[in-house]
Amino acid sequence: MKALFLEILNLFRKEKIYFFLLVAVLCFYSAIFFAHNKALQKEQVPSQNMQRMELLLREVPQTPEIIEKRLENRPSLRWTIQIFSLFFISCFMVGMWFGSSDLKRLFSRQELIPSSGRILSINWGISDVLKVMILFFVTGLSLNLGLALLKLLLAHSKFLSSNLILVHTLLLDLIVIFFIALIVRKKGSTLQDVFGFSFKRIPFREVGWGMRTYCVILPIFIGILALLVLIATRLAYQPPPHPLVEVLLKEKVLSPWTLVASIMVACVVGPIVEEIFFRGFFYPALRKYLGVGWTILGTAVLFAVVHENIFSFVPIFFLGVVLCYLYEKRSNLLACITLHLVHNTAFITYFFLMKSVFLDS
Repeated sequence: MKALFLEILNLFRKEKIYFFLLVAVLCFYSAIFFAHNKALQKEQVPSQNMQRMELLLREVPQTPEIIEKRLENRPSLRWTIQIFSLFFISCFMVGMWFGSSDLKRLFSRQELIPSSGRILSINWGISDVLKVMILFFVTGLSLNLGLALLKLLLAHSKFLSSNLILVHTLLLDLIVIFFIALIVRKKGSTLQDVFGFSFKRIPFREVGWGMRTYCVILPIFIGILALLVLIATRLAYQPPPHPLVEVLLKEKVLSPWTLVASIMVACVVGPIVEEIFFRGFFYPALRKYLGVGWTILGTAVLFAVVHENIFSFVPIFFLGVVLCYLYEKRSNLLACITLHLVHNTAFITYFFLMKSVFLDS
């Protein structure tokens, strides 16, 4: 722990620009946070479609008979729901079977996931991670200001106003990958050390480990969500919607570009970028100072915090712990990316199906 703080302190002593940038970012984001909270207290107006969905779910009894009636004239939607349900139930049952096998391994003190034995060249440290994080936030602020100015100049552009969050997210994802690649190469490592494999020889076996692990954690994840929903219902708490959900519910009919871009960001780009940063870049750097256990917990906490949703903190934290453990054992991002991608795709598919049944009917 002492070495961790000494390296950070040494960074700020040698490269003071990062210290000043960090202070500026903290001040700016603090001001935005307080201003945003004050604005929310004065007025909080959800989108019309969000209100419509809430009213439908509250006032109309969602019995199987009513849902069946809505699907009578929509055979394609019915088939899609049936296929998704079959996939979900299959994953759940496979997870229960593998989970029981893993419990036996756990009680007999065997590894749940076998170690790959691969050793990666991790030449970057926590100071390099901090550099990327500071540059990320500074770039994010600059991008926010630039897009806000562009929105003012092109106020008549419906496309820009509807897709501002998507454009911002895609650009930031590309920028953070650029910064990571730049620093990793500067330190004498390669992107192969970040990913844990070469694109010339992709280890498809790791895809299987990602799928297997997701099936195992799916029943646990569903249990956590069910418990949270029960607690929220008892406390009459309504969790805030995800920003991407607000984009998708803003208009009843989405443009093809918005729909495709939203799916790509949520199901493909997001999981890949998050795994590159959290498991491929941040985790191995922090592990040098804290060891495996504390690094898994610390990375999972940060992973949950950046999703900015108190309601989903526990399930995302749990997902972060599993992803870190999977990376620790396999030393390969392909397994983690597979798990993360399947997880996001499953829940985004569920969201679109529910939207089609309840909102588009």
